[in-house]
Amino acid sequence: MGAWLRPVAVLLAAALVPIVAYGAWFYVTYQRVGLVGANGAFLYARTMAFADCARMDPPPDVKVLCDPRPPERRPPSQEYIWAKDAPLVLLPGITFSKENDDLAARFAMLAITAQPLDYAASVLEELGRSFRWDRPIYPDAEIYGYYQFPVTEPGPPGRYPAQVGAEYAKLYEQGAIGTEIVEPFAGWLRAYQSMVRLPGPVLLAILLVPPVAAIARRRKGRRLAAGPAWLVPWSVAVVLLITPAAAAEFDYRYVLPAVPLACLAAAQSIRPELLRQSGGDSRAKEFGDDIPPNVRL
Repeated sequence: MGAWLRPVAVLLAAALVPIVAYGAWFYVTYQRVGLVGANGAFLYARTMAFADCARMDPPPDVKVLCDPRPPERRPPSQEYIWAKDAPLVLLPGITFSKENDDLAARFAMLAITAQPLDYAASVLEELGRSFRWDRPIYPDAEIYGYYQFPVTEPGPPGRYPAQVGAEYAKLYEQGAIGTEIVEPFAGWLRAYQSMVRLPGPVLLAILLVPPVAAIARRRKGRRLAAGPAWLVPWSVAVVLLITPAAAAEFDYRYVLPAVPLACLAAAQSIRPELLRQSGGDSRAKEFGDDIPPNVRL
């Protein structure tokens, strides 16, 4: 196994252990393959950004999930899971029952196979929200407001699922729930959020650093014999950005985990010689001509 494949294999093995263990528990408990009982529901919501039942020609049992409105007049994807008048929510039983989730999955797969280009365009549109310079309100003002440190204590939730969740929270807390704003600490956080941010184009530039650096190095005839160490964090960052856009919808909180990984990959691609510990010329030679013999940590 190549030297650069070893960390990839270790990462995959370490990641698969808890995933497989949880998946086994989930199957034993719910007799369903997967990690959650909402894969079909979220993918259904994603496809509602473009799904055209006239082109899909769904069977009668699946057709109940259609929305007669044209895509440009439909609400954001998440509303098809959480709005109390959404077709999926109106079905008998809870939204995430196995029967409802399986039905939603059938609708989603039919939409994707019938309109693959529309699905790809929808995913790219959602992904593109990660790289905008501004930060517009999305998917709606209430959810956007959850990510802002407020000046005054927020009122009770307005969205239907939040209201339902608040009732369960009251049972858990055995009393009223609410948000308390403590000064001056809250003011510090408000000042921070008003001045510090990472614009989308800057994140895109950070993601482009590793492949650009690799191309430049190859053109100079300087290739890392041990392989690109930046590939692991870079790939994970890209997957973290693409997965919500492909399987659910864009949300600002989904971008955050990708940022440190993208920065790590960029740093590794610019200074690959810093990735090796000292230990002799034989270790340094794994990087070929990229590292002078006298470079050591």
